[in-house]
Amino acid sequence: MESDKDAYQQVLLLLSEKRTAHTTLRTGIAVAVLPLTVLSFLIVMSSHYSLPDNALLLTLVIIGCCLFIALGTFLVLRGLMQIHFYDKRMGALMSRHKEIRGLFFRGIFARQTDAFK
Repeated sequence: MESDKDAYQQVLLLLSEKRTAHTTLRTGIAVAVLPLTVLSFLIVMSSHYSLPDNALLLTLVIIGCCLFIALGTFLVLRGLMQIHFYDKRMGALMSRHKEIRGLFFRGIFARQTDAFK
């Protein structure tokens, strides 16, 4: 049987890992939105260049934008999966230790027995 001190240390570790997962999620959103800025700029500046003359360059830019969207989507999905994993681990830890369960906000409408399941 693990002690309360060990359980608190595990909660601190899980919370720090969850914070890292949130950072991954935030980075993924920023990377996925970056191509929108580039494409908006290209649309605004479209009167200053001709499409047939710059077709190769525009194709490369669009391929780069697709790669950024793919990377951003990967980071968002990875962050969401990590957050879900750490929430499940935290729920299991809280079900074993009632003292830890009292430390977290359970929501306005949540019953005390249904918290973090």
